[in-house]
Amino acid sequence: DVESLVIDVTHKTYYIEVVHHAEPYKAVDGQDTFARFRLEAHVLDLAHMPIQSINPLKNACGWDKEIRVRGRVTQDRSVFRGFRVALEEDATKTVIEWFEPGQGGVRAEEGACPWSANISGNFSYQVYVREITDEVGTSGVDFDNNEAAGITQSWVHPGGDFTDIVKPPVCPPVKPDGSGECTSATCRVCPLRHPECPKEFLTNCTEVAVNLDKIRPVIENSLRPLGSYMKNSERYTLWTTCGLFYTANRISRNRKVEIRPPDRDGGWASVPPSLNPFGADGKWWTAADALLLKDGAAGTVALKLEGLAEDRNNVYLINVVVRDEETGETAPYTLLTLQYKTAKYIPPKLESPDIALLVGIGSTLGVLVLAFVVAALLVHRGRMKRRAHKHKRSGGGGANKVRAFVPD
Repeated sequence: DVESLVIDVTHKTYYIEVVHHAEPYKAVDGQDTFARFRLEAHVLDLAHMPIQSINPLKNACGWDKEIRVRGRVTQDRSVFRGFRVALEEDATKTVIEWFEPGQGGVRAEEGACPWSANISGNFSYQVYVREITDEVGTSGVDFDNNEAAGITQSWVHPGGDFTDIVKPPVCPPVKPDGSGECTSATCRVCPLRHPECPKEFLTNCTEVAVNLDKIRPVIENSLRPLGSYMKNSERYTLWTTCGLFYTANRISRNRKVEIRPPDRDGGWASVPPSLNPFGADGKWWTAADALLLKDGAAGTVALKLEGLAEDRNNVYLINVVVRDEETGETAPYTLLTLQYKTAKYIPPKLESPDIALLVGIGSTLGVLVLAFVVAALLVHRGRMKRRAHKHKRSGGGGANKVRAFVPD
């Protein structure tokens, strides 16, 4: 992002050099990726022009830069209230939303931000995505055991950055043979006996990426925030405009993720015009585009994400870059960590309303059965009385006649 150094240049000469603070990024294709820098010099009179006026969009007052996730429609897990024929399409998608510059935050006093006059209000956006499911990882137990046995399975993944956290005392120990209370062999027992253990398993007991919501309190008790793991500058830079352009994928015009080619192939510039007619800089989306959902009253812009895998509690880093269409200045939002929860069967709960309904249905059925039995008894008794009365009338006129059949 923009780092500013304010110095007095009156009758003075300076030599400024920017060097790397870390080793080059290790790319998946084996090529080292170096960060790039651009130096700009602006001469201003601080008595009349505050430093924020150099980058007015970045320093916009009253701007909430958080990216939020809209909650999906959740199914009612009770027995009777959870019945539905089908979910709506939007209920199966994830929607992110953010405030436009100058919206969502605390309003500044009149005249407190004079540089705001240099913000046009005509904005466009790009959304960047990078999957870090492998970096988050699992406990690595299955992977290590399979590797020792010379077995390769595509659905077993190595441990990531949190393998030391999913060990005792947070999670129970695992024996050298791979047995334990929180392994794929005992996946159904683990969440019941150890609810705070962040290991996660699918219905078929395949171990997937750990649960970041459960890891967060464990990490923050050690005074290291979860964001410090996510913002790993040795792998990527997803919190600056240039870093996003060079180390992340982006959302294309059909809401799908557009994969950035490696640096050895030329990066975004190597994408042919037939696939990317907007060039290396890509498409900048405005509120007028159908891709974005703008709420003028709330001052928010939203985007429905599609095409992101959800098969193993996948974790994504998402960020948005806004551009002032008249000045060309860009500014990033606050990095969002998004973890999908892979769907798995959860038995419905019997809650108090359900129990009351069952009792009511049972009582009603009981009353109906009892009424049917009583009615049947009354009908049967009536028939017996009529039959007895009829027999009495047929035998009351004298002696019965008996016919005897004697064989020849």
